[in-house]
Parts: sequence; structure tokens; C-alpha cells
Amino acid sequence: MKRFLPLSLLLVCSSMMMGQINGFDLKQMADDEIVGSSRYVGLCGAMAAIGGDMSAVKDNPAALGVFRYSEISMTVSTDIAKATAVSVPGVDILVSLNRGNLSGVVGHNLMFSYQRRKRFGSEYSISAQGLETSQTDLMAAMADGYTIDQLANMDGIGFLAYAGYDGWLIDTIPGGRGRQWGTLEPGKVNAQLQLAESGSVDDYQFNWGMNISHRIYVGAGVHIRSLSYTKETTYNEQFESGNSYRLRSGMNVSGIGLGASAGVIWRPLSMIRLGLSMQTPTLTAVNLQHTGDILADIEGKTYGNDTYRHPWQGSISMPWRAVAGAAWQIGTHGLLSAEYDFAYRHQTGMQAQHMIKVGAEWAITPSCFLDAGYAAQWYGGYVGNESVNQLSENAQRLDTDQQAFSPKHYAAAGFTYRNRWLTAGIAYQFSRRTTTIWAHQYQNAPMGIANEINHKVVMTLGFRLGI
Repeated sequence: MKRFLPLSLLLVCSSMMMGQINGFDLKQMADDEIVGSSRYVGLCGAMAAIGGDMSAVKDNPAALGVFRYSEISMTVSTDIAKATAVSVPGVDILVSLNRGNLSGVVGHNLMFSYQRRKRFGSEYSISAQGLETSQTDLMAAMADGYTIDQLANMDGIGFLAYAGYDGWLIDTIPGGRGRQWGTLEPGKVNAQLQLAESGSVDDYQFNWGMNISHRIYVGAGVHIRSLSYTKETTYNEQFESGNSYRLRSGMNVSGIGLGASAGVIWRPLSMIRLGLSMQTPTLTAVNLQHTGDILADIEGKTYGNDTYRHPWQGSISMPWRAVAGAAWQIGTHGLLSAEYDFAYRHQTGMQAQHMIKVGAEWAITPSCFLDAGYAAQWYGGYVGNESVNQLSENAQRLDTDQQAFSPKHYAAAGFTYRNRWLTAGIAYQFSRRTTTIWAHQYQNAPMGIANEINHKVVMTLGFRLGI
């Protein structure tokens, strides 16, 4: 009945993005995290209206205009909960061309920086017993309308439909004229889903800032973004009869993109600062490859073993971003700051991202400062079915998992020492988010909930190069 063909015949397939990268994938890759210098992390990133910190430039390039001297800094961090090695998420070099004027154009600042905006490190395993629906129901639905010969020859067939056929998990329905398919194992199933993500998003930024009369600070910049993302899933189902199968899938993405930003900080009063910035979508050229295989144990016989592989090259657009903030300076003793971040890319169908940040800083001595902050990140609704990883009938991929994210909460505290020549700081960050997980779009109830809890320590050392 079955003809086993090497799936390398599929290497030259459609170049369309649909089914290869959707809004669900983009949400994973484009999500912002609160990363940066120890002061930035200690204030939970609420610095779009404050400026004067290297990491604040990624939210508002006008933050660069506040600097009056050339500086160089480096930041290192470690994720305590994940027991990872110390990493270097940021290096910044700033050159200040200060004219010393009291009014008009006081000076220009130029900066190059490297910053790791995001690190992927999620990993979980979830099991469920007695599920009412099976992934093979989805396989059969994707195979509907195709004949046995079309499935055998991979004639425009999605990977998942062929996986069901390849593993003897689906068969034609009597009376369906050979074009209607059903699962061989109706009834409840026990299932297990394992998922692991790795990779990072790195920015190389070139920014310019200007100080006008110590009242208005403006800035602009461009960034080159490097993307590396790997997702691996293993899904197992066991039927009441004892038959079972294992489906593995992989997604590997690498890319490089270009974007720009501009912003302003205004001091209407000596104690008040208002900040606003915009960031263009980051147009990113990517190389992507979906891989996978199926291994089924049906009545003591093994089926499957073919390797599923589909490469794709093209471009994606990371979301545009808007940031607004306000800060109140409390004499020489401290400050309070708040910020709202919004990111959206309607054309991809991905979720809108919202984030509110609040921070406070207090001077315990003229050189020593305590920082504290809180932030919450949440998401709007998806646009279109593709964004929640509902596979189209010809999708060249095997991962069917879906995830719904609760708001992510951050809390942080830090200490900074600053004098005429040196800046040194340390900050602690706690973050938490829960994720509700479905193995595939036919599941009426989720398999379970994963808790993502992280503890991070960040240290920054900076030197002033002029007085």
C-alpha cells in the first residue's frame, strides 16, 4: 500500500512565507526583554525620559544627548535559576563632542554599542492522560481531499498529512472515494510534549544624540540585528490499544536585519522630563529550515523513519515600536519614572505587545544610589488563524503546539556607585510568567501550564574618558 520516498525531494518547494513563519513564531522571536546595564535593569527599564544611561538608548536614542563626557562601559550578567555561565550582554563606547555652550547646541554625542536583546532558553515537558482528541485527527483532516497516490508522491501535501500516512496512523474511509481519511485509532490517548528553545537576538547600534540648551535632547540611530533561534519538540501519543508513535520536529532560523529609530526628551520644567521615540520595523533576511521525523509502533511493527526537511529563504519584518515616558526629578535626592512601550506588526498577524515600566532612584550619598523597579508585559489578540500556529493543509512543518502567555512580571533592585571617573553597579532581577500549552489545534482543553521563573544578576563597570 505504502511507498516510502526520501523527503529530500521536497527541498525545492514553495517560497511563500505562509506556513513557514507565522505570527506565532514572530511573537517568540520579536518579544522584548528587560536587559541592559545594572542601572537600567534596577529601574526595570523605565528610562526613556531620563537618559544618561547607555542601555536607555535602545528605548530612546535621545537618551544619548544627556551625556556630557565620553564614556566606555561593559555589562555582564548571569541567570541564577538556569545555572548558566556568565555572559556579556552589553558593550558601549560613547564619544562626546561637547562645545561647552549654555544655550543653543551644547554638544553632539556618538555611540556604538553591542547589546544582547533576548536570550532563548525555555525548556519544559508536559504529560496528559485520557485526552479526547488525537493529533492523528489533525493528520486525517489535512489529508482529506487527497488520494493515496498523491500522498505517496508528496503531491503538494503538508508534512503532517504525510507523517500520518507514513506512520500508518490514518487510512481512507469507506465510501469516501479514496479522498477522505480518518484515524486508525479512535478513542482517548495519553500524550507527552517536550519543547526546548535556544538562541539569541543581538543588536549592533550606531546612534547620535544632541543637547539643545539643556532643555531638549534629540537622537537617532540605526541598528543591525542578528537573529539565531532554534526550537525542538518531541510529541508522543499512546492509544488505548497500546499502539503509539513519536513525532519530532525542529525549526532553525538565522537572519540579519536593519532598522532605525528616532526620539526626543524635553524638559518643560527643571524637575520634569518627557520622552518619546519611534522605531521602524526591522527588515530581516532569514534562512529557515524545518526538519522532523515520525516513528510509529503499530501492532508490534515499526513504520516511518523518513527525514522531513524543508529549507526556506526570504525576509520577515519585526514589529515597529513606540515608547513614551515621563520622569520627575526630586531635587538632588532621587527620581521617579514611568514608561509605556508598544510593539505591533499587523501585516504578520502577530500579537501586539504592551509593557508598562516604573522605577525609582534615591541618593543615599552624593555618589551612591539605590534603584528599584517593576514592569508588566502583556499581549493583545492574534490577527488571523495562522498566528496561533494553526497549520495550513500544505504547511511544510510538523510542530503543532500552541501557547497562550499570561502577563510577564518583573521586579528589580540595584545599587550604583558614581564618581568623577567611574561608574559601577549591580542589580538583581526577578521575572515570572505562566504559559498555557496545547499540543495541537484540535485539543479542546490544554495539556498543562508551564511556569517560567528567572533570577538574574547584572553587573556594570564604566569609565569616563574626559572631564
